[in-house]
Amino acid sequence: MAKSLTCLVIALLFPVLLLSEENTLYWGGTGGNWSAAHWYDNEDLGGTAQSWQDGSRAVITGSGASVVVDQSIVAAGVDLHEDAEIRIGGSHVLRIEGATDGEGTVIFTNTSGDNMGPDHGLIVDHSDPQELAWRLQLHNDQVRINLSIIGRAQLTFQGKAQAWGNDFRIYLGSETHLLIGSLAEINNNRSDLVNARPFWVHSADDTALLEFHPHFVADLADETVFEDDYPYAYPDDDPGDGSYVKPVGGMSTWRNTSGTTVTHSSRNLATIHKYTGGEKRYTHHGLWNFEGDAQDPDPRWIVRSNAQSYDGGIYYIRDWTLVTEEDFTFEGIWHEGVNIGFASRNQEGVTVRKEGPADFIIRGTQSYSPDSHMQVAEGRVRFYTDPKVPEQARDNNGWFSQGGNYLHLTVEPDAAVHFHPPLEAPFHLYQGSIEGQLVLELAADREQAVLHIDGDMDIAGSLRLEVGESLQGAGYRLLKSSQGMLSLSATEHEIPHGWELRLEDDQRELWLRPSQDGADQRRIALHSFPQHHWLQMPEESPADEQDDQLEYFNDNDPTLNHIFRLEAHGPEGVQ
Repeated sequence: MAKSLTCLVIALLFPVLLLSEENTLYWGGTGGNWSAAHWYDNEDLGGTAQSWQDGSRAVITGSGASVVVDQSIVAAGVDLHEDAEIRIGGSHVLRIEGATDGEGTVIFTNTSGDNMGPDHGLIVDHSDPQELAWRLQLHNDQVRINLSIIGRAQLTFQGKAQAWGNDFRIYLGSETHLLIGSLAEINNNRSDLVNARPFWVHSADDTALLEFHPHFVADLADETVFEDDYPYAYPDDDPGDGSYVKPVGGMSTWRNTSGTTVTHSSRNLATIHKYTGGEKRYTHHGLWNFEGDAQDPDPRWIVRSNAQSYDGGIYYIRDWTLVTEEDFTFEGIWHEGVNIGFASRNQEGVTVRKEGPADFIIRGTQSYSPDSHMQVAEGRVRFYTDPKVPEQARDNNGWFSQGGNYLHLTVEPDAAVHFHPPLEAPFHLYQGSIEGQLVLELAADREQAVLHIDGDMDIAGSLRLEVGESLQGAGYRLLKSSQGMLSLSATEHEIPHGWELRLEDDQRELWLRPSQDGADQRRIALHSFPQHHWLQMPEESPADEQDDQLEYFNDNDPTLNHIFRLEAHGPEGVQ
């Protein structure tokens, strides 16, 4: 009986093993259509060639091997060797339901926009974590790369994408995770190194995740050559002796419609050494965009692992959320044409929401559209430039507002916003609602208001002043509303001792004035030695009305303010 059972088990297993071998087909030709009889069931290519069978695993190797996807194909996996290529065009689809091995090339030849989308081009539907190290290229400058990821295990792209012709579009399905790996190279710049084509990421919903490896570098240029102070030279300056190094491209634009994006390094961000238009000077810039349809879930960008900075342009035409787990500094400035800065690109009524415990630091140019909103839910936003769109002519900028004060600012209870305006001019908001903390930088010789508001501002949270030196004079105008009213419903503030807040001019101005309540503003010095600590009052200070209490105030740091109880000390200790 045991022998019969063993024979039965062998009989059952043998067909499975045989079927597994038959399900791997080896390409046996050079050029040809995928559906044609160029496939063999053994790697020695022995026997009779056969037609492709959907559901098989494909192995494509051999110098000059070029397989044209001439109909929609389903493969259990594809091993594409380095010297081989696959061509996908028209409405045909290559769907891979398994491993993507090898380092070969996939060339996209489809030219019609109707053949773009999650159900076209190359589709990877995998169940186990795996890598994709293929080279993705374009047949000419009229076609698009169309890559769709629908497998729910992590897929790490370690290949090269030469998307210099038209669009490079990635479609991410629900619960997918695409990691742009440390070895990946993406170049979406044309040969003139001025113009670039979009690198799009379309996500099915907010569960789709696009992540950049900490060691992925968007710029393909040699970092040791292009230093920050490298001269903006003209191409005609090349002496021809090899000393002149040109940019080589990289990922200079990125567009997102939905889902979650995670970056771990400033080098992940789409900004590279390239040329500008016109004079073709060297610059270092790029574009980071949030686009898509209103029905798509709002995209989220998470700044993770390291503090990051960006000197390109951040444009958005839809609501999106910035999550700063680490500090993020925006440094992009307006220059030449459409390179505007941090901009809502002529789309009215859009909102950027700030979450996360770290800072969002704005040091670059800002350009908002009417009814633009910023919601600060967590952490801090620090403004070092004016949110008001400057009144200056900008060439070729039909996407952007020409000038005006448009930003509505909301600060939620667990958040703060800081304004650091220059001494000679105020910053601007259209409207404000502060349930968290408003922090204003104030200098002793400031004559302008710190902040101008067109409409209303309600400070229901707290107001803190950052004062670098002792204040003097009749007062300082902190806020001024031109058309609305200011409301100061908060009861907790951090302001210098001896000063008070006052709403004046029919609640259109908030001033810091010297206190009129007769408070004693004596200064004391606190001395500290290894074994003794005591307070010393200057001799010219009048006596305190309360013999057992002394108040200490620190103008520079009000958090040190303290009330000390006085006790007599004698030879025997405390009396």
